Amino acid sequence: MNADIENLPVGVFFEDINGTIKSCNKLYLKTLGLDEPVKGWREMVDLEDSESAQKEWDGARSGKKSWRIKCRLKKSNGNTIWVDIKANPLMDARGDLQGYMGVLTDITNQAMFERLLERFKKAVEKTDSQIVFTDAEGLVVFANDAVEKLTGFTSGEVVGTKAGKLWGGLMEVEFYKKLWQKIKIDKMPFDAEIINKKKNGETYFAQINITPILDSKGEVEFFVGIERDITYYKEMDKVKREFISVASHQLRTPLSSIKWLCELFWNGDLKGISSGQKEIVQKVQNENERLIKLVDSLLNISRIESGKIVIEPSLTDIPQLVEKVLSDYKESIKSKKQTVEVKFPVETPKLSVDSKLVGEALSNLISNAHKYTPVGGRLWVKGKVISNELIISVADNGIGIPVNDKRRIFEKFFRAENALLKQANGSGLGLYFVKWVAESHGGLVWFESTENVGTTFYMSLPLSTRHSWQKLIELSIK
Repeated sequence: MNADIENLPVGVFFEDINGTIKSCNKLYLKTLGLDEPVKGWREMVDLEDSESAQKEWDGARSGKKSWRIKCRLKKSNGNTIWVDIKANPLMDARGDLQGYMGVLTDITNQAMFERLLERFKKAVEKTDSQIVFTDAEGLVVFANDAVEKLTGFTSGEVVGTKAGKLWGGLMEVEFYKKLWQKIKIDKMPFDAEIINKKKNGETYFAQINITPILDSKGEVEFFVGIERDITYYKEMDKVKREFISVASHQLRTPLSSIKWLCELFWNGDLKGISSGQKEIVQKVQNENERLIKLVDSLLNISRIESGKIVIEPSLTDIPQLVEKVLSDYKESIKSKKQTVEVKFPVETPKLSVDSKLVGEALSNLISNAHKYTPVGGRLWVKGKVISNELIISVADNGIGIPVNDKRRIFEKFFRAENALLKQANGSGLGLYFVKWVAESHGGLVWFESTENVGTTFYMSLPLSTRHSWQKLIELSIK
């Protein structure tokens, strides 16, 4: 075999009319895992493909035609590969078939990719979520059938257009700039809830996720976009918020009246009340206070979610605020024989925060530490200035948080399993509120916890007023 054929990037072979290999290059042998052409490729065809391959070869030979066969071969080491074999007939001077000259290419990777792609297409066509593939510039190259169900546009109308051009464009320009920056420049996934429009002009809420797929050089090769219609859930959430708001307001008035009447009895303004009756009144008053706190929590959450909460920032002495909050729990802490250690830097700077909101957040953290720490336990409330932040920590040696509950601890109405067993009463709103207060001031909240060892919650508040004031102003004008 001459050098030109030997150096070709494909396996080359010559076979006679019976399929016996007469000569071949080294790549042909290497592809099949052979040292010598001891057997032809037809003898190595996988059992599942043997019948179709033989039929194709016999038909081409009888008609003296070229042929092409894609099939699986069993290599000498037992591994299976996919190959693409093309061959042209070799004729003598009289026009009689003498054999074939063929080329054999290993297409295993391509075949596996095509099979996976076919399975993927079958899978995505069955999902209710819209799935779109685009090139590196955002032009749609694939859209599943759900795109029509969601937007009203067929996949044929969508392919070839800029992703979202037909059904998007309702968000602020700045939103789309941030989106493109995140996926194209930063090469990071992007998640958001947005408003889009259908072909008939109807708007809907959607949850989107756009993920950039990078090549071996780290450059964006294409994007995968997933979109889900969440309009129903948004509407149900709105109904729920409105119900909570109305119900809470309606409950607040009778609870305030009960509180006033209990105080009349307790203070002796009404004559003829025995000590036993006073004890009953005290229990009523305690339960009423618990309900008032629950209603106030619900009202706070309602105001937060509707953007109507009033924020009033002022320079606040955080250590003094902590002492004030602790004074509310003084008797209860004493009754459980718990000890509290408070430690802040002597020169702790005053912060521009809403003292009422931050005070309520600290109260929630201290209340939890107190409630879920056993008799004789310990509580720590500390502050530390790190860089441009004041980090406040509230720690205890109580029941801790189970590992499986940690990821949901800041969700509305969620309470850890061991907390429910320890104390049935509780709204599950306190930590959700704490998180909102911290983030609304430009800070963060996080925790460390080991079950049956204790928990430490951290809340960071910026020392600089510029960022926190800007955030507070944005929240106030929603």
